[in-house]
Amino acid sequence: MNQMIPLSAVFWIIIAVSILFLVVYLIGLIVETRRTMEKINSLLDDNSEKITNIIDNADAMVTDAKTSVDTVKEGVIEPLSDTLIKLQSLFGKNKKRRRVGLPKRKRKESAK
Repeated sequence: MNQMIPLSAVFWIIIAVSILFLVVYLIGLIVETRRTMEKINSLLDDNSEKITNIIDNADAMVTDAKTSVDTVKEGVIEPLSDTLIKLQSLFGKNKKRRRVGLPKRKRKESAK
């Protein structure tokens, strides 16, 4: 007599093999992720001092730029501004005041 494996047993065997392959794949994925994270951590440890130096240098450059701008403002722009204000007040008194804006249009008388 021919003995047949029931269809439900075949179904459960396929599911078990699929789960086994899934578990093996997930374990491999976890191992690869762990290796990648170790590489990243080692690179960060090696470059952390360099990153700190770059940040310190950038901070020093910003401070120097701010000092330079403040120096130019105090040494050049403010005295020049004061001088221009004085000149404007001298010349502004002698000039006629001009109208600001567009000239008004004359209205046409409408035909009644």
